[in-house]
Amino acid sequence: YAKSFEHLNASRELGLAGSEHLSEVVFYHNAILLNRDGNFEGALRLLGGAARGKAASPKVLLAAGIAGLRERWLPDEVPEDKRALAVEMGRALTLAIDRRQAEAAPIFEKLVAENPATPHLHYAYAQFLLLGRPDRAIEEFEQELALDADHLPSLISLVSEYLRRGEIAKARPY
Repeated sequence: YAKSFEHLNASRELGLAGSEHLSEVVFYHNAILLNRDGNFEGALRLLGGAARGKAASPKVLLAAGIAGLRERWLPDEVPEDKRALAVEMGRALTLAIDRRQAEAAPIFEKLVAENPATPHLHYAYAQFLLLGRPDRAIEEFEQELALDADHLPSLISLVSEYLRRGEIAKARPY
C-alpha cells in the first residue's frame, strides 16, 4: 500500500484538472489509505471535498464512516456487524462537512442513542456540536471520556473549548 499511497499523493500534487471523475477516484483511494494509516482527519478532508454539494456515493459514505469511527480498516475489512453503523456515520459526517447541519443532526443523535458505548461516536458528534451548541458538545466529549479516559482527541478538544471560553480552571484537570 505504501507505493500506492505515494503515487496517489503525487497525482494529487500534480493536479487532475479536467477530469472530475478521475479526481474523485484518486481522492477516494487516497482517503482509504489515509484511514488505514490512522490519518482520519486527512481522510475526512478528502472525502468531504469529494462529496461537497452532491449526494455522497455509498463508497464515500462507508469510507467517511470508517474515518469517523477512527478505525484503520479498508472498506472490504469492515466487519459486517459494523457496516451499517459506518455508513450512517459517514452520512452524518459528509452532511456536516457539506454544512447541512439540519440533516446531519438527527443522524448523529440517532447514532449516539442507539450505540452509546461505541468508541468515537460521542467524539464525532461533539465535534459537530462545537459550531452551534458548545455546551452540548462538552457533554458529548465527557461521554467519550467516560468510555475511554485517555481519548486524546476528546481531551484536546475539551481543553481547547474551555480555553476558548477563558475557563482555565475547568481546563486544568484534563
